[in-house]
Amino acid sequence: MIEVIPSVNRATWMEVDGAIHMIEGASDWVEIDVCDGTLSKHATWNIPADLKTLQANPKLHIAAHLMVKHPERFMQQWIRAGVRRIMVQWEGIRTTGLGFLFSGLQKRKIIRAMQETCKENWVEFGVFIARQTPAHAIQDILPFVDVVGILNVQIGKSGDAFDPRDLEKVQAFRARVNGLHYKIQWDGGVNMDTIMTLQQAGVDIAASTSFVFGASNPAQALEFLRRQAIGVHTY
Repeated sequence: MIEVIPSVNRATWMEVDGAIHMIEGASDWVEIDVCDGTLSKHATWNIPADLKTLQANPKLHIAAHLMVKHPERFMQQWIRAGVRRIMVQWEGIRTTGLGFLFSGLQKRKIIRAMQETCKENWVEFGVFIARQTPAHAIQDILPFVDVVGILNVQIGKSGDAFDPRDLEKVQAFRARVNGLHYKIQWDGGVNMDTIMTLQQAGVDIAASTSFVFGASNPAQALEFLRRQAIGVHTY
């Protein structure tokens, strides 16, 4: 069954902290969008040290979605801050020097190193691809991830409309999962009208931002999504 999690996209730590407290008793996981403006024109809260001040349910697991260039430079900071899953944006993996000549090999090496760092610290690791990136672009690194993510909105942004064309990526990743152990995550346009489609497509994790936190009661909105996913209608 699909797992529905809340995703926080806010500009300040005060807003992030407040959003987490709204759903902490309603979810095992919460994902935080981290965007420093290097990978897109959008910027969100991005200071890992702030997480150490969070006073939330200790059973709540934090996932950080790093939408930044060179995410490998920031991994240890987020691990020390206590996150339990790190998702990086494929488009942020950059090679240096003459690396463009062997871009694929260098990116694979960087991904493998990040995966090892996470594994050593009992932290899950995953990679998101943006709308413009085809599924086959990351086929060589699938053995190194716990989660493969499909970003159905612009990098760093929330509130974009659901784009069904990306469902082809779900099918592509589902076809390659045999023998591997990754989950497929979808981020973008997750609401009452789309959650069943994602469930039927084979998505394992659906992250919702606007629908959940745009509601007067985010915890209740999260529960409505979960019920809708299994066909239990809420009136």
